[in-house]
Amino acid sequence: MQQDVFGPVLPILTVNDVDEAIAFINKKEKPLCVYAYSTNSKCLILVLMQVISRLMSETSSGSFCSNDCILQSLMVALPLGGVGACGMGSFHGRYSFDAFSHSKACLLRGTRFECITYLRYPPYEDRNLSLMTWACTLSQKSQGWCQIM
Repeated sequence: MQQDVFGPVLPILTVNDVDEAIAFINKKEKPLCVYAYSTNSKCLILVLMQVISRLMSETSSGSFCSNDCILQSLMVALPLGGVGACGMGSFHGRYSFDAFSHSKACLLRGTRFECITYLRYPPYEDRNLSLMTWACTLSQKSQGWCQIM
């Protein structure tokens, strides 16, 4: 496999052990998703969870899915997105809305204490410092000098 496959093709690579799989994934660019398939018999469930846990923690990809390749993309609660060359960000359901929305930061400051806040500008004097300390105590007692929306 030379590059990422974007299409209705699922390349299947077999490896001898989890170390070989991790080395293969890490030597290439970060994939959009890592799909790991392993035996799921009851006597091997602990080994399966160790393999899956290692693959999730020792590789980096946009998403991860074990023993399935369709269900993950159908779940709106899970984001779809990449890292690195596959792109940045998350899309799908609420993640799409958040990705294409802008949260506007607004700070509304009143001018009630402008007669005191001028002290924050140079030249700085000891008297200014003591007045600013006093003004901070006023701010804590009232509702403050600004409102965060």
